Amino acid sequence: GIMGMIEYVNPINDEIIKGGSLFDKVLMGLRSPAVIGLRVTVPVVDDARAQMGWNKEALMCQLILAPCVLVWSVLMHRLGGVSPANAYISYAVALVLGAMAASCVHITSRPSQPPGYQRYMAIVGFVVATAWIYIMAVELVHALQAIGRVMGVSDAFLGLTVLGSSQSLGDLVTNVAIARGGMPVMAAAACIAAPLLDLLFGVGLAGLLGNWLVASPFAMELNVQLYVTECFLVFALVSMLCLLLTNGMKAGTNFGVMLLIVYTGFMVTVLILEIWFGKSMLKVNL
Repeated sequence: GIMGMIEYVNPINDEIIKGGSLFDKVLMGLRSPAVIGLRVTVPVVDDARAQMGWNKEALMCQLILAPCVLVWSVLMHRLGGVSPANAYISYAVALVLGAMAASCVHITSRPSQPPGYQRYMAIVGFVVATAWIYIMAVELVHALQAIGRVMGVSDAFLGLTVLGSSQSLGDLVTNVAIARGGMPVMAAAACIAAPLLDLLFGVGLAGLLGNWLVASPFAMELNVQLYVTECFLVFALVSMLCLLLTNGMKAGTNFGVMLLIVYTGFMVTVLILEIWFGKSMLKVNL
């Protein structure tokens, strides 16, 4: 019932309350709104818990709100042609569809036993979680742009430094752990595959959606900053290949030192362009 729903959504951890440090308690309080938002919108199927974590009331609430999250993620960029009235209609339709799905769950399930389709709710949870990740990423980019406007720093510089470094930090930690675990080939492949996905799929999808939703052909600005990045990228790839071929496809200490020197040179060059030449130089179309 209602108490089960409250217990499911409750973000308070009793172990932290009883024996956690002050920092842990403050952190738990700060993340509580996000935890509640995720728990009321993202269906979770956990095989490690009894009955896969089944909670009928929670699933009904999640199915009602999940379509609204999906609509929010689509309308965040205020696409041309979508008026405020159409946006409100979209949310209303999402709520109606969610209520219909929740009604089906209410009719076809019992509170004490999960239905046969419970496992398929993991697919819904994956889609909604992806939408939340997208929403958070967009909001972080907007916050970063606001900081750049206040500090007078160009978007390109922020993307190449702060945003690029923070985005790759998780991959860095994971790949180093994999390499130290005795799987250097897997770590090296991941280092290449992750940016390859961003370049090919990310830019390709952005260009496709740009042609569909903004203008066709979709104009992409090529400025000094991007050309500098491309030159360092090509130089790094060619240097890696040449060094590996000369060493019999073995990556020694000199291989790592060379890559670190190239990256340091790239960051110094970008910083010099930003500080001494300013945004006007960086945004010159070539």
